[in-house]
Amino acid sequence: AWLISQAKMHLYMQAQKAISQISLEFLNSRPTTLYISEDNSSIRFQIPNVDADGNLKRIPAGDPFGDLSWGDGETFGNYISYRLNGSDLIRERLDSNFNVIATRIIARGVNRFFVSGTSIIQIQLTLQITHYLSIRLPTPITYTVSTLVNRRV
Repeated sequence: AWLISQAKMHLYMQAQKAISQISLEFLNSRPTTLYISEDNSSIRFQIPNVDADGNLKRIPAGDPFGDLSWGDGETFGNYISYRLNGSDLIRERLDSNFNVIATRIIARGVNRFFVSGTSIIQIQLTLQITHYLSIRLPTPITYTVSTLVNRRV
């Protein structure tokens, strides 16, 4: 019983962390750069770039009233993408031609990643585990989390 409750908590926390990260970045995204794949299994957009101190980068540089520098959080013109790679939900940094610069695993054991919408998007994530702490569970544990995110405009 302890193992199963711990496995459920682990799955719940992993799903909540992943959906929170995607939601937060989407909330701050540039409206004109949103792209959702035709099969609703990936999302791509730009977020404001920040400097090493966490300050928003502006164009022209140093102008406090200049336009925001949009990109992958670091580089102007780049993008952020979330998609499934096997059973891993990954976050990719893409250059301006959509080539992958860096990849990070956001959640493991993902069966489904679904996203739809425009100014308000729905994100749904389903995770499943069969083992926890290297111990096979009597039955797989599945957890689905879904949220609506209304972009700040």
